[in-house]
Amino acid sequence: SLPYHAAIEEISVDIELTGEVPAWRPKSGHLYFGAEGREKLFAWLPSVPHGLASVRYRIGDEEHRSSGSGYHDHNWGDVPMQTLMHNWYWARASVGPYTIIASHITATAAYGYETQIVYMLAKDGRIIADDDAKVSFESDHVAIDGKTGKPVADVTRYTYHDADTSIVVSFERQKTILQAILTDRAPLLKRIIAQLIGFDGAYHRFTGKVTVEKFEGGVRVERFEDHAIWELMYFGKARDPGD
Repeated sequence: SLPYHAAIEEISVDIELTGEVPAWRPKSGHLYFGAEGREKLFAWLPSVPHGLASVRYRIGDEEHRSSGSGYHDHNWGDVPMQTLMHNWYWARASVGPYTIIASHITATAAYGYETQIVYMLAKDGRIIADDDAKVSFESDHVAIDGKTGKPVADVTRYTYHDADTSIVVSFERQKTILQAILTDRAPLLKRIIAQLIGFDGAYHRFTGKVTVEKFEGGVRVERFEDHAIWELMYFGKARDPGD
């Protein structure tokens, strides 16, 4: 388990996160961009893909306790992410007996807008699928966000295929709870520099329904649904459909 503590003036928070799905990483946990010998690194480790978060927080003399689903990851690299990644969808959900971590990453123009899927599926606390080569990604009902100018999909779908078994995980957007233009809170000088170099990155966070469906030989044998939160980070400029 991982204990956390924070305090500011009369407010304090203690959180204990206990993992219920083993720590995991996609293959080696390292993605390399560029030619061998000059490659750039992005690394990522979900140390707690799913766990129980027990929370105690105090406001003055009042103490409160709560608990819920918890998650913890960490990423690092040797160059800024916006030099490697044009955009990504990232999602995590707990649905019935399943835990899902799924991401669709599009590299920058310098790396040919190549795409990469990151995928982990666990059932009853055991990881049962994480081969990204067996996963396809789809996005449907895409429209331009009025605030950020980025294309946003109402539906994102990850389909895992293995012999006669298919598992379809669908995220259906019901509400956008955050639209942030990344330079809005930057100091004036940094905003000017961003405009000069054409940087207009944006972050979006969504809530909606996640559905997990399992098919055997084309016949649906399981279906679960729940509420989820997921994100779209868009470092680059919105691309034309033909790009």
